[in-house]
Amino acid sequence: MKCPNCDIALMMTDRKGIEIDFCTQCRGVWLDRGELDKIVELTVEERTVAIKNSQTNDWRPAKSDQARQYVESRDKGRKQYKKRDSIISELFD
Repeated sequence: MKCPNCDIALMMTDRKGIEIDFCTQCRGVWLDRGELDKIVELTVEERTVAIKNSQTNDWRPAKSDQARQYVESRDKGRKQYKKRDSIISELFD
């Protein structure tokens, strides 16, 4: 097939299963019937996969937040005992 602008033979390449004809002189690109639809479908699929991948990355708190939450949850169920008086305070009572 010849370039409609330059009248030289077009080069053909295959990208992701889509045949693309291009001119090496004017750098024009020509697609056969239905190839533009395939490109649009691939773009939508890639976008969908990228969105799903970004949504599966769960947000996790920083390590300092995790440690703080652990300490708070560890002490949550414990009974609060009265602090013992020191021996010195007992002597002066």
